[in-house]
Amino acid sequence: MSTDASQKQPSGSVDPPENCLGSKAATIVLYTAHRPVLCSALNSEGLLSVPGLISLNGNHWRKILTIFAKLASSDDDWRAYRDHCLLHKREAISFSAGLLESASLHLIAGKASWERLGMDMKEFQALDMEQRLWVKENVICTPYFDYRQFPNALVAIAREHICTQISSHQP
Repeated sequence: MSTDASQKQPSGSVDPPENCLGSKAATIVLYTAHRPVLCSALNSEGLLSVPGLISLNGNHWRKILTIFAKLASSDDDWRAYRDHCLLHKREAISFSAGLLESASLHLIAGKASWERLGMDMKEFQALDMEQRLWVKENVICTPYFDYRQFPNALVAIAREHICTQISSHQP
């Protein structure tokens, strides 16, 4: 996702599928190696339809997008946020081999993504007692976005940290 391309496309439009999905102005970026099928998940303006993405890709992507919505939503109505706001204003999902410089918060899902992005876990601190969430500055290494690996209790811990990070970066 280059700076030039991000300025030419409207917010909420989709970068080439090999790189990134979601807002060009994303402040919260989820990194994962798994890519969804996109063909009919885009509307006529090129905007991503999260319900369409879920319908097209099934339960696996429903779990990923639900956990992402629970983490990114500013209130408890994560379902409406997932279906109507997620990936349109402040979130993106990246499949690239590096962190996006424009983001203020990076969520790296799963050990394979931690390794792909070159995270040195010795530099991170555990955010929870079971050492499943790891944090260093504005980077959070999480379990893969699946309910068994990333249950609601762990989502609550991560969300609390994310809310603190976001509020500390607002004017």
